[in-house]
Amino acid sequence: HYPDGRVEYELPRVGSAAAGLRVAGLLDRMGGPTYDPLRETMVKMLAYSVWQKDPAATTISAVFGIIKLPTIAEFERGQKESYEFLYSYDFSRTDKTTEPKSP
Repeated sequence: HYPDGRVEYELPRVGSAAAGLRVAGLLDRMGGPTYDPLRETMVKMLAYSVWQKDPAATTISAVFGIIKLPTIAEFERGQKESYEFLYSYDFSRTDKTTEPKSP
C-alpha cells in the first residue's frame, strides 16, 4: 500500500528453478499448523525484501491461502479450482504487526 492509496500485488520472486522449489517448499511449510510467532517472523523477512525494492510502500499485507484443484471427475463436470484463506499479516513501515487473522 502506498501513501496515495495505490495498491500493488506481488508474488515472491526467485532467480532460478531450484530457488523456486525452495521458496515453494518454505511457503508450504509456513502455511501449515506451526508456531505463529515463527511464521510471522518469516513472513516479515519476505515483506522486508519488498520494502528494499520499493521503499515508498508504507504497508504490506501478506495473505496465505491454498488453491484446491478439483478431482478429474469434478473437472470433467466443469468445476474450477477454489481458494481457501489461511492467514493474513499486515506490516507497517514502523515494523508494527497485527495479529494473524485466521478463519
